[in-house]
Amino acid sequence: MAGPWDSVAKRMIGANPGHFVKWLASEATFVEEGRLQEQREMLRDFLQLRFPETIALAKQQTNSIKDPEVLRTVLTKLFAAQTVEEVKQILLDVNKQ
Repeated sequence: MAGPWDSVAKRMIGANPGHFVKWLASEATFVEEGRLQEQREMLRDFLQLRFPETIALAKQQTNSIKDPEVLRTVLTKLFAAQTVEEVKQILLDVNKQ
């Protein structure tokens, strides 16, 4: 059953659907940025515990990543790394993805 807000929302969206779409898109970007920030923090926390000497390189190489899936892939590879050299190579390969 439709409530009073349903008709108001329909009128607002119907009056200017372009604004509604822009608003939705901006919120989606906000959520994605939050996800990226969380992944970056997880990456730095992990490296701080296991490979602290790679933190500066990690920040340099991962701050420009805008795709959460790319960052997730990097994290997965880093979790499997056994040596500092492997970590550095994974980080240096970031821009190739």
